[in-house]
Amino acid sequence: MIFLTASSAMPLIKAARIMVFGVTAPKRVAELPSVPTMVKAGYSGFGGGSWRGLFVPAGTPKEVADRLYAAAIEAMKTREVVERLGNGRVEAITSASPPAFAQYVAQQVQHRRRAAKEAGATVD
Repeated sequence: MIFLTASSAMPLIKAARIMVFGVTAPKRVAELPSVPTMVKAGYSGFGGGSWRGLFVPAGTPKEVADRLYAAAIEAMKTREVVERLGNGRVEAITSASPPAFAQYVAQQVQHRRRAAKEAGATVD
């Protein structure tokens, strides 16, 4: 078993070289309508898939961070960005605010830390 991004897996799926059991995204993938989410397939705790974020150094003035956030949100709405992400089979989901994103990151860190501990993984 292996976890792949949709963009890297799709050619293998279309060539029938791999079987897909589920997707980790919160909803089904449009190109694979018969493939359930991992949660729907009975595997709880498999939410979200991969994500990316835009970070600034600690101590960055709030006005600068807010301006950068606003510019990033506008860029994510442009036709060019939407098409480019779509061609890579990536869905653009933005946070409601910088604090909302910080909360999401903290939750993801906690979730992955718990999963690593349960699996017996250690950090070297």
